[in-house]
Amino acid sequence: MNRSRSLCSRLLSPGLAVGLFVLLGLTASPARAGDFMDTRITFFFQDDDFLHDAGETLPNSPTAGFGVRKGRVFFFENHNRKDRGDETLTHLVSYKSVAGFIPNLTTEAALVLRLNIDSIYEGNFTAQRGGLRDEGTYINLRYDLNPANKEKVELTLFPFSTERFQLGYSYRMAWGGSNIFGTYRKGPAPGLKLTYTSGPSYAFVGAKTATIQRFAPMEDTELNDELDTFYAGLLGGGYEVLPELLLEVNGGVFQRGTIPNLAVRGEALTAWGASLQAVYHEGIPVGRSADFGLYRNDPNRVPTPKTPADARPFGYSVAVEGTLLQHVLEDPEHYGGTQAQNALAADMNVLVQNKGLLVFADFVYRDLPFILFNVPGYHPYQTFLEQESASPEFWAALGAEYTFTKRHLTPGITFGLQVPATVETVPNEGSNAPTDSTGSRTVVVRSEGEQSILPAGEKAVPIFGAKANLRWDVSEMVSIIGELFFSLDNNRTTFQDDTTGISTRKFIDPYLFGGSIMAQARY
Repeated sequence: MNRSRSLCSRLLSPGLAVGLFVLLGLTASPARAGDFMDTRITFFFQDDDFLHDAGETLPNSPTAGFGVRKGRVFFFENHNRKDRGDETLTHLVSYKSVAGFIPNLTTEAALVLRLNIDSIYEGNFTAQRGGLRDEGTYINLRYDLNPANKEKVELTLFPFSTERFQLGYSYRMAWGGSNIFGTYRKGPAPGLKLTYTSGPSYAFVGAKTATIQRFAPMEDTELNDELDTFYAGLLGGGYEVLPELLLEVNGGVFQRGTIPNLAVRGEALTAWGASLQAVYHEGIPVGRSADFGLYRNDPNRVPTPKTPADARPFGYSVAVEGTLLQHVLEDPEHYGGTQAQNALAADMNVLVQNKGLLVFADFVYRDLPFILFNVPGYHPYQTFLEQESASPEFWAALGAEYTFTKRHLTPGITFGLQVPATVETVPNEGSNAPTDSTGSRTVVVRSEGEQSILPAGEKAVPIFGAKANLRWDVSEMVSIIGELFFSLDNNRTTFQDDTTGISTRKFIDPYLFGGSIMAQARY
């Protein structure tokens, strides 16, 4: 009997139920071309480090083989998109658009599911759950005030995920997604967005809610550890000062639950901030991350023809963005006290095109509180200790590519230099601590959950990376891409036993040199 119940519970798991729903939907009616959108199928043969065998480096580098590896993606890539670009995935979009009973009103809706094959085969339960998920299902009501001037009002309702409704502009600089509500959030963070648009100018207001575990003071037993609703308000806009100059601003306030740390347990955890962007451009439209757009699978829409590379006019775009955030965390130096912590980030993105030539440059600054804003804090829910010193991350990249239209070949090369974010601290390990555990210690923070602890007394040094690639488009859908990449990172460490058998932190070989051959279909 117990085995039967176990089998039933597995068969009725949420992931399998959604999969069966998709299968039934596809078999119930013929699928139109385009029901699956943004499909990428990628085949790899690669060795992400020619210089080392398996077990010789961190992260580990197996010998050459088929299949994608994350080691080929460097810090300067994918600044304005969510994915690495080499995944095998697709989006199932069930879309419908109908004219409303009110004149000038258009109603539309889309159920959007994302299926990531790479996540399913990563071999852990958390990844498998992430293989199939909502990717911005919505209901949209659009009222056209003046179609000739593209003047309209839109109300977009997100019943599940609001990941496509965030603040900031470059995707890697964006904030206010579901993760801002923390690890104690239960379920998705739905919301709505009301937008007014007139030509290139616009304004919006929006709201989100999240169900989060509420931590209350120990003496308040009635509210302790109960789930509660918390709110977020967002607003922003953009104004075209000149045909070449667009100014934008957005910001918001987010209730993120309460602080669980014992000394200040139950204190409200609230975040707020604002982002600004100025874009000066000519011959190139203002770029938007595709990961912020809504999916529209409209069979009546006439596709915009793609301009051949050798017919592109001369153009350029310079976008400068800045973000200031703040939240109130526990003050570790004063028991029961709280302290405001600021977080700063800025970037500049430059793009120049002239027929087949594209030249681009990116400059990014992020301080450590910004990198760890969603945790929140280097020590969860705390500001820095007095003896800790934090340094920001800065990286710059310069690259170019040229498309030979008749031969369908596009060679490209990119160089990047990164000064990583760090924390310097003096650990208190006691009078009998090993030598390696005392003295000044530097921790290199690459991202949330990815850190490198340097040997005692050592400082972080800049990281250099370079990548060269050659893309051959064999059709409008399929490309063959070859890559060579190189990295010099003197901040990579591991534990090694010394002559006395005590494990100490040691540097590992800083050089990485690898390559790949990739076949990718996109449709």
